[in-house]
Order: sequence, then structure tokens, then C-alpha cells
Amino acid sequence: MQYIKKHIPNALFEIDVAKSKDGVLLLMHDNSLERTSTGFGRVDQNSWKTMSQLKLKDDFDSIVEFKIPLFKDVLDWAKKENAILTVDIKRSVDPEDVLHFIEKNDALKQSVIITYSIKTAQKLYKLNPKVVLSVSIRNTEEFNRAANSGIPWANMVAFTGTMVSDSSLYNKLHKKGVMCMLGTLGNLDKRAAAKGEHLYREWAKLGIDVFATDRPLETQKALITHQ
Repeated sequence: MQYIKKHIPNALFEIDVAKSKDGVLLLMHDNSLERTSTGFGRVDQNSWKTMSQLKLKDDFDSIVEFKIPLFKDVLDWAKKENAILTVDIKRSVDPEDVLHFIEKNDALKQSVIITYSIKTAQKLYKLNPKVVLSVSIRNTEEFNRAANSGIPWANMVAFTGTMVSDSSLYNKLHKKGVMCMLGTLGNLDKRAAAKGEHLYREWAKLGIDVFATDRPLETQKALITHQ
């Protein structure tokens, strides 16, 4: 989950879009089914008919009543609840297909598509100049690459990596009107858990606007404390 730094923090939901053997878009983090569901084998080698019958597992390997969600159902939910989704696309899925699906379901305003290369970001922007993209900008070189990409800054959210950068990078991005996202999931979340949630406030003061975290409740509490 991701958390946006505002006067009152708002949640964004990161989702992973995969595709079944028969071309159905669904949500699944792993490439295979074993860890998070009662199924077996690769996601892209199973039909939706098969996967629709499976149940999910929680972090303790216990079977729960929930089933694998369809991407369409999640888009419908986001529109109904006015939620924002950051859409991570599995390597086996063409980002162009995902963009067209979002367009078809009139959910562009609910979606930020995560990209891992400027080339992919340029391709999606060319297909739809209204798309909002998460673009990796972790240093000056990547800042310059984004600046020369032909994609307007207004179409970007900057993913600044999983390590804290110098505040000058965040300042440069803010001057362009770009929100800065820090991936605290992993080492930085562990550091905050060990040394104190006040670290989230310190990172926010450096210029972080969005936290990609596995500790959303702790992040929320830290960001609203002492406001």
C-alpha cells in the first residue's frame, strides 16, 4: 500500500495485474499460484475458469474465503469509492493492453501506471496523453532523462527509489510540480520499526510526498502526529 503525505494522509492502493492463459486480466502478485492461493503452477499457464475457483491464503498460509479478483472488478470498486490505484504490471503482460483496458472501463482518473523504463512511459503517453505514469527518477541522470522524454511533468509521479536521496532531488522535482514517492517497503520500513516511526516524518520533511510501504497504519499515525 502507498501513503500520500498531506495535511490528512490519503491511501493509494498498489495492485499487480497479471493475465491468465486465456487472456483475462486479474490481480496476482506472484508469477505462480502456490504461495498466495490454493492453486498450482504459473498464473499465465492457468485458465481463468480454473483460477476463479481458487481461494486465497494469508501471510500465515491459512486459507481464507476470498478469491482472486478480476482487474475489472477492482477498477469498478475504485470508481465507486473514488480510490486511486497504482497499477504494477507483470512482465508477462503488455502495458499497452492494460492501458486499453483501463480506458475501456473509464478508469483513467483512478489509475497511475507504474513503468520501469522511459521507453515504456513514452509508449503509453503517446497512446494516451492523459495517462498518469509512475516514472523512476532516483538521481540527476534519471531526472534529465525524464526531462528530455517528451512526457510532460504533469503526467508523472516520481518513484525516487528505496533509499533516501539528497533533498536537492526532491526540490528539483517539486519545482516541476512532480510528487516524490519513496519505497520504504523493506529496509526503510524495518529501520522505522526498529528506531521509531518518527523517521517517516523526517523523510516527509525532506520532500517525500508518497510512501510505498508495508506499514500503512504506522505511516499514517506518524504523519498525522504533531501536525
